Amino acid sequence: MDFERVLFATNVIAIGAILIRFSFHGLYRTYKSLFLYLIVSVVVGIAGISVSLRSAAYQYIYFSGQTARLMVALFVVVELYRLALAAYPAVAAFGRWGAVYSVVVAGVIAFAGVPLDARARPGHDPVVQRFLTFERTLDLGVLVFLLLLCALILWFPVRIRRNIVLWIAGFTVFDLSGAVALLLENLLPMRYFLLTGKISMTIALTAFLAWLFGLSPEEQDPLTVVGHRWNPDAWEHLTHQLDAINSVLSRFVRSANRKTSF
Repeated sequence: MDFERVLFATNVIAIGAILIRFSFHGLYRTYKSLFLYLIVSVVVGIAGISVSLRSAAYQYIYFSGQTARLMVALFVVVELYRLALAAYPAVAAFGRWGAVYSVVVAGVIAFAGVPLDARARPGHDPVVQRFLTFERTLDLGVLVFLLLLCALILWFPVRIRRNIVLWIAGFTVFDLSGAVALLLENLLPMRYFLLTGKISMTIALTAFLAWLFGLSPEEQDPLTVVGHRWNPDAWEHLTHQLDAINSVLSRFVRSANRKTSF
């Protein structure tokens, strides 16, 4: 068994272990979309292990599995915004709707062939390249709002569960590494295809292991503050700023709802 297949199988085993931990500690009740995302990932992974990674069967499994994964990933972002910004519902709602619209726009861009890797390079399967371009563009749409959420909780002193911090950090790293790998696989010559995949799977495995060993049972999950830990004196001022932003967005949402009701 080559290193690529071992790495692939190790990722699937790690996801399965996270699912067991989720079930044992009842975390699936809070993180429903994440739980579904892991289920989809492990099912696709098990199906992929059963065939050659270079076969036509694996290609079909990859296409269908990644399409399902992308759809669920959008719900994951929505869930993370809701959980991380529970004390600021208008900011959370703005982020959730922004993520949805961003992915829709990304899909349109991908179908229009605008991305820089839309044209197949010599030696690349045009069908595979087109799908990888589509997948990467949607990944980037999701990534933009994951990075925005990271910026919010890193700057503003939001009280947030430690598990949520782990989920946001791991999912951002996982999504970023996947998007970069897909871009490189389309732009670089075919001889680098396997190398980029191995690097991406290694980074993904790091995120999975961080989740596996870092997540706490729901009743033992402490609240923490990530944002502006280097300057606690600014916490009160930044908290007032975030309250003001939430208030402005709340008024905007109410105004928009009144206009659409007529």
